[in-house]
Amino acid sequence: MSNQTSHQSVMSDEDMVTALRRSMDRVPSPTYRDVVSTLISSYAIGSDVADVLMLKVEHLMRERENRLRTAVQTLGLLMETYLVITLLLPILLILITITLTPLGPLRLGPLVLDPTVLLLITVFVYSPIMGLIMYLIIDSTVTSLE
Repeated sequence: MSNQTSHQSVMSDEDMVTALRRSMDRVPSPTYRDVVSTLISSYAIGSDVADVLMLKVEHLMRERENRLRTAVQTLGLLMETYLVITLLLPILLILITITLTPLGPLRLGPLVLDPTVLLLITVFVYSPIMGLIMYLIIDSTVTSLE
């Protein structure tokens, strides 16, 4: 039915500008609306439509390139953060715990932590949780690119 409706609107006697305006109302994409409104404006003032469309394509490509460049920088920063938080910090905690093991358990006020328990918490609790959190952050960043 919709295919037949679009075929009828193409075959009807409406002019190109009216057809383009109607298509702007049907399509929800802001990029499409911008391109079509630019196309209608250039047609109305009598400029070369091909040149206007080429300039619009170049503008859209530059805009996309800038967004990708920003996303790559953000992902680079997130990967550095991932390295520090999920890989280097646990290694540092393990080294400190091993070094301080001869001094006995770690006392944090009323809390007393055996070095073995601290190693187990670091390896089996902290690292997986921080890895999952960083995965979710990086995944949401990558998903926002699409």
